[in-house]
Amino acid sequence: MHAEQVKIDSITADPNNARLHQTRSIEAIAASLKRFGQRKPIVVDDSGVIVAGNGAFLAAKQLGWSEVWVVRTDLNRAERTAYAIADNRTSDLSDFDPMRLEANIKTVLDEGGEIDAALFSGNEIDLLLSANSEPPDRSRMQLNQLRNKVVRVVVACEQLAVFEAAMRLADPTNRQAALLKLCESFLATRQQDPRQES
Repeated sequence: MHAEQVKIDSITADPNNARLHQTRSIEAIAASLKRFGQRKPIVVDDSGVIVAGNGAFLAAKQLGWSEVWVVRTDLNRAERTAYAIADNRTSDLSDFDPMRLEANIKTVLDEGGEIDAALFSGNEIDLLLSANSEPPDRSRMQLNQLRNKVVRVVVACEQLAVFEAAMRLADPTNRQAALLKLCESFLATRQQDPRQES
């Protein structure tokens, strides 16, 4: 595998990419690229169409980068598509170990580092940081900006299209806000007519 640096305009996003990149996702990738640089190349086919790394491409464009690192794949069309699906899906199948993540975050903060707010919205670290351990003063404000509870929603395949359509209508740019709006709407309806079945 040979990585090469190319003009960003010489490659294009995959128009058939099934992964939806919300605003928050692109902002988080952009924050990572800005801070750490591009640490893994974008995978492209022989025509310069992105197979893996569409989010990194969009974030790099947002940052105004003129060049990115790529590797070219010689997989056939079916295998490229299968690889793109696998690349997107494999990250969905893993979770954080909350205790190790908490320890890692504290290490970063204790050593004077920062956790980008784009990576964790609102109170997402609430479940990770124990109430008994007080973070250092210099990091307390940063942690307060990052607090939120993590909610995992499981939807049956046959209901996914309805769920996704409702989420897009509620708020097309912020899935957390969209889910909150849907829940508030449901509760308001239930309060108007408590006899409705759930």
